[in-house]
Amino acid sequence: MKEKIYTIKNLCNELNQPRQKVRRRIEKLDIKAINEDTRIHENEPLEYDHQAFLKLAKEFDVKINNTECTASVQQRTANEQHRTAEETSKDKLIKILEEQLEEANKSRANLEKLLDQQQQLTLISNRKIEALKLEFEKKEMEKKVGNGINKKEKTKWYEFLFKKKN
Repeated sequence: MKEKIYTIKNLCNELNQPRQKVRRRIEKLDIKAINEDTRIHENEPLEYDHQAFLKLAKEFDVKINNTECTASVQQRTANEQHRTAEETSKDKLIKILEEQLEEANKSRANLEKLLDQQQQLTLISNRKIEALKLEFEKKEMEKKVGNGINKKEKTKWYEFLFKKKN
Protein backbone atom coordinates (compact mmCIF):
# COMPACT_ATOMS: atom_id res chain seq x y z
CA MET A 1 0.00 0.00 0.00
CA LYS A 2 1.40 3.31 -1.07
CA GLU A 3 1.80 5.92 1.72
CA LYS A 4 -0.39 8.93 1.08
CA ILE A 5 1.41 12.29 0.79
CA TYR A 6 -0.22 15.51 2.03
CA THR A 7 0.57 19.11 1.22
CA ILE A 8 -0.47 21.89 3.58
CA LYS A 9 -3.39 22.63 1.30
CA ASN A 10 -4.50 18.99 1.45
CA LEU A 11 -4.13 18.96 5.24
CA CYS A 12 -6.29 22.08 5.52
CA ASN A 13 -8.98 20.52 3.39
CA GLU A 14 -8.87 17.15 5.17
CA LEU A 15 -8.85 18.64 8.68
CA ASN A 16 -11.27 21.44 7.81
CA GLN A 17 -8.98 24.01 9.43
CA PRO A 18 -7.53 27.31 8.21
CA ARG A 19 -4.11 27.24 6.61
CA GLN A 20 -2.43 29.47 9.21
CA LYS A 21 -3.70 27.31 12.06
CA VAL A 22 -2.37 24.14 10.42
CA ARG A 23 1.05 25.75 9.82
CA ARG A 24 1.28 26.89 13.46
CA ARG A 25 0.42 23.42 14.76
CA ILE A 26 3.01 21.86 12.46
CA GLU A 27 5.63 24.20 13.90
CA LYS A 28 4.42 23.63 17.47
CA LEU A 29 4.59 19.84 17.10
CA ASP A 30 7.94 20.01 15.26
CA ILE A 31 6.63 17.96 12.34
CA LYS A 32 9.18 17.72 9.53
CA ALA A 33 8.19 17.63 5.91
CA ILE A 34 9.48 14.57 4.01
CA ASN A 35 10.77 16.69 1.14
CA GLU A 36 12.14 19.53 3.28
CA ASP A 37 15.79 18.76 2.44
CA THR A 38 15.27 17.42 -1.08
CA ARG A 39 13.33 20.35 -2.60
CA ILE A 40 15.07 22.03 -5.50
CA HIS A 41 13.19 25.33 -5.16
CA GLU A 42 11.92 26.88 -1.95
CA ASN A 43 8.55 27.62 -3.51
CA GLU A 44 7.83 23.91 -4.00
CA PRO A 45 5.12 22.75 -1.57
CA LEU A 46 6.17 20.88 1.53
CA GLU A 47 4.91 17.32 1.70
CA TYR A 48 3.93 15.45 4.84
CA ASP A 49 3.33 11.75 5.46
CA HIS A 50 0.32 10.02 6.94
CA GLN A 51 1.84 10.04 10.45
CA ALA A 52 1.98 13.87 10.38
CA PHE A 53 -1.63 13.87 9.26
CA LEU A 54 -2.61 11.62 12.18
CA LYS A 55 -0.77 13.84 14.70
CA LEU A 56 -2.52 16.93 13.38
CA ALA A 57 -5.88 15.18 13.38
CA LYS A 58 -5.34 14.21 17.02
CA GLU A 59 -4.27 17.78 17.86
CA PHE A 60 -7.42 19.23 16.27
CA ASP A 61 -9.68 16.54 17.81
CA VAL A 62 -10.79 15.34 14.38
CA LYS A 63 -11.94 11.74 14.10
CA ILE A 64 -10.54 9.77 11.22
CA ASN A 65 -12.51 7.39 9.07
CA ASN A 66 -10.00 4.54 8.57
CA THR A 67 -11.57 3.07 5.45
CA GLU A 68 -10.74 6.10 3.31
CA CYS A 69 -7.78 7.42 5.36
CA THR A 70 -9.39 10.84 5.37
CA ALA A 71 -10.63 12.89 8.27
CA SER A 72 -14.26 13.54 8.65
CA VAL A 73 -15.41 16.10 11.11
CA GLN A 74 -17.92 14.17 13.15
CA GLN A 75 -19.43 14.97 16.47
CA ARG A 76 -17.28 16.95 18.83
CA THR A 77 -15.64 15.06 21.62
CA ALA A 78 -17.36 14.93 24.98
CA ASN A 79 -14.92 17.48 26.36
CA GLU A 80 -15.76 19.98 23.64
CA GLN A 81 -19.48 19.35 24.13
CA HIS A 82 -19.09 19.98 27.84
CA ARG A 83 -17.14 23.17 27.13
CA THR A 84 -19.82 24.30 24.67
CA ALA A 85 -22.59 23.57 27.17
CA GLU A 86 -20.67 25.54 29.82
CA GLU A 87 -20.21 28.46 27.44
CA THR A 88 -23.91 28.36 26.53
CA SER A 89 -24.96 28.36 30.17
CA LYS A 90 -22.51 31.18 30.89
CA ASP A 91 -23.91 33.16 27.97
CA LYS A 92 -27.45 32.64 29.28
CA LEU A 93 -26.36 33.68 32.76
CA ILE A 94 -24.66 36.78 31.38
CA LYS A 95 -27.79 37.67 29.42
CA ILE A 96 -29.99 37.25 32.51
CA LEU A 97 -27.61 39.31 34.63
CA GLU A 98 -27.51 42.07 32.01
CA GLU A 99 -31.32 42.16 31.99
CA GLN A 100 -31.40 42.34 35.79
CA LEU A 101 -28.81 45.10 35.78
CA GLU A 102 -30.86 47.06 33.24
CA GLU A 103 -33.98 46.66 35.40
CA ALA A 104 -32.05 47.74 38.51
CA ASN A 105 -30.76 50.82 36.70
CA LYS A 106 -34.29 51.75 35.62
CA SER A 107 -35.56 51.23 39.16
CA ARG A 108 -32.71 53.31 40.61
CA ALA A 109 -33.44 56.13 38.15
CA ASN A 110 -37.11 56.02 39.11
CA LEU A 111 -36.24 56.11 42.82
CA GLU A 112 -33.92 59.07 42.27
CA LYS A 113 -36.73 60.90 40.48
CA LEU A 114 -39.16 60.15 43.33
CA LEU A 115 -36.60 61.26 45.93
CA ASP A 116 -36.08 64.52 44.08
CA GLN A 117 -39.83 65.12 43.96
CA GLN A 118 -40.13 64.35 47.69
CA GLN A 119 -37.34 66.80 48.50
CA GLN A 120 -39.02 69.51 46.43
CA LEU A 121 -42.35 68.92 48.19
CA THR A 122 -40.67 69.06 51.60
CA LEU A 123 -38.95 72.32 50.69
CA ILE A 124 -42.23 73.86 49.51
CA SER A 125 -44.01 72.69 52.69
CA ASN A 126 -41.27 74.11 54.91
CA ARG A 127 -41.47 77.45 53.10
CA LYS A 128 -45.24 77.56 53.56
CA ILE A 129 -44.90 76.70 57.26
CA GLU A 130 -42.33 79.48 57.73
CA ALA A 131 -44.58 81.95 55.90
CA LEU A 132 -47.54 80.97 58.11
CA LYS A 133 -45.41 81.33 61.25
CA LEU A 134 -44.33 84.79 60.18
CA GLU A 135 -47.91 85.73 59.38
CA PHE A 136 -49.07 84.38 62.75
CA GLU A 137 -46.35 86.28 64.61
CA LYS A 138 -47.24 89.43 62.71
CA LYS A 139 -50.91 89.08 63.65
CA GLU A 140 -49.97 88.43 67.29
CA MET A 141 -47.89 91.60 67.33
CA GLU A 142 -50.71 93.55 65.73
CA LYS A 143 -53.11 92.10 68.27
CA LYS A 144 -50.87 93.19 71.17
CA VAL A 145 -50.38 96.62 69.71
CA GLY A 146 -54.06 96.80 68.83
CA ASN A 147 -55.07 95.96 72.41
CA GLY A 148 -53.06 98.89 73.71
CA ILE A 149 -54.65 101.27 71.23
CA ASN A 150 -58.10 99.88 71.85
CA LYS A 151 -57.81 100.55 75.60
CA LYS A 152 -57.00 104.17 74.91
CA GLU A 153 -59.85 104.46 72.47
CA LYS A 154 -62.28 102.82 74.86
CA THR A 155 -62.13 105.72 77.29
CA LYS A 156 -64.88 107.98 76.10
CA TRP A 157 -65.52 111.64 77.01
CA TYR A 158 -68.20 110.76 79.46
CA GLU A 159 -65.87 108.47 81.34
CA PHE A 160 -63.76 111.49 82.19
CA LEU A 161 -66.79 113.07 83.79
CA PHE A 162 -67.42 110.10 86.00
CA LYS A 163 -63.77 109.88 86.97
CA LYS A 164 -63.75 113.50 88.13
CA LYS A 165 -66.78 113.03 90.34
CA ASN A 166 -65.51 109.95 91.92
